[in-house]
Amino acid sequence: MKHILILAALLLTTGTARAAEEPFGQNIGPWRFTQQDQPRNVVLCRAYLGDNRILRWTSGAVAVSVPANGIPPATYRETFFSAAGESEPVNATANAQRLTLNLDEGSLAHVVRGRGFQWRLLVNGSPRSGTIGFDQNVGAAVARLRECSRANGGR
Repeated sequence: MKHILILAALLLTTGTARAAEEPFGQNIGPWRFTQQDQPRNVVLCRAYLGDNRILRWTSGAVAVSVPANGIPPATYRETFFSAAGESEPVNATANAQRLTLNLDEGSLAHVVRGRGFQWRLLVNGSPRSGTIGFDQNVGAAVARLRECSRANGGR
């Protein structure tokens, strides 16, 4: 009976674990790419350039992610986002390590065209902001994320 309980406990704990990040494709210049299973049969594809990331889920969602640098964990609605001369409010979420800005396809296209973006939000009434620059390979990096998403059954 003891062996059955141990086996059942192992099955329960392994069934809820997330898969580790795995490489996806070859690097493009300094960009590297990964894929990772997420809950609800979704795969997250990531493009890394230093500490900055572009994200695409097989569900169709896209985002950019930067180091949080002390921004308290919270959801920040109406965060200012600007790329290639186009500005719009976006929702952002911070955890202990990362600030993730949720985008749409149009905003991501502006990131590619402008080779970066700017963001600004208020933390307890004080402004926090950042300017992120990407290299000439950002368009190829976004295309690789689309390949990753499609290879995993997404858009």
